[in-house]
Amino acid sequence: MKHRLRWIIGSGFAIVLVMTTIAPVYAYKYEKQKWPTNSAGFYLDIAGWDPALIQGPASTWNNAGSPFRFKLKGHNVYKPNDGYSTIGRYTLTDTDAIAVTKGQPGSTVTEIDTIFNMKYGWGCCAESDLYDVRNVMTHEFGHWLVLGDLYNIFTDINKTMYGLIGKGETKKRSLHQDDINGINYIY
Repeated sequence: MKHRLRWIIGSGFAIVLVMTTIAPVYAYKYEKQKWPTNSAGFYLDIAGWDPALIQGPASTWNNAGSPFRFKLKGHNVYKPNDGYSTIGRYTLTDTDAIAVTKGQPGSTVTEIDTIFNMKYGWGCCAESDLYDVRNVMTHEFGHWLVLGDLYNIFTDINKTMYGLIGKGETKKRSLHQDDINGINYIY
């Protein structure tokens, strides 16, 4: 059990030292699902985009020290629930999300898809008026690994799994140590 020391100023000039118990802090959010093996094949439906924009983020997670690996399997036309984990780009009219990653319910991940919402502008090179594909895909691959979004502005803002992304942002292209700890815990 960890403890934290706090200084409390009492009445007059007395200083009291108090020990308090600190609850464990979880620096990542695990969604309690898992792939049945240490790999996930993915297909691309991103006509007009360089596949390296997706393969780069896959390599970022592959190099995180875990035995889990993403593998490009080829190209596919996205269809939900078709048994193929696909990354596509379509205009999503039912959401304002810039990208959506959806999997199947249950404790084992068998298929997961990511769709980039083409209502928004996408770029590759930190353009200030566009969302960066590699930045967003690195975050979305975290969801493929069943890591959840984090929203604490004080402790999570520099993590790949921080749930808010800005135009021109590229800091999610690399992994924070807490993101690395998350994948290594799960796999």
